[in-house]
Amino acid sequence: MPEYNLDWKEEMTPANVEKIGAMLRQLLRNKTYVFVFCSEIIDYKPLVTVGLRLAGGDAGIKCFAYPEKNLASISIADTGGVFTCQLVQNLEDKITFKKPVFHFERNQVTVTHRAPSGNLIYWVIAVQPDMI
Repeated sequence: MPEYNLDWKEEMTPANVEKIGAMLRQLLRNKTYVFVFCSEIIDYKPLVTVGLRLAGGDAGIKCFAYPEKNLASISIADTGGVFTCQLVQNLEDKITFKKPVFHFERNQVTVTHRAPSGNLIYWVIAVQPDMI
């Protein structure tokens, strides 16, 4: 499996969803991480979950691409449950944050996207430092 430079920012598309999945696997494989969820529907109050790990190792991250329909999704199953990020809008739609944006930086990824209801959502997934 190739190693990716984890300093990357791009909108999710059917063409790059597998690359994003591979980068998530590289970042989270055999690591404990923190998941932070913020949404405009709850006034951006952060909900934080610590001590998470991928369920089933690399198999905990599933990628789906349907280029003919301009659809893509990533599901992450971990010890806290399952969360999904979907591209369901037409790729020609240029409305800000309509397409999920993945921003990898060092030991974390920030995902900006919208819920099916249209509410703006932010996720931050950050690898926890090893504890002694």
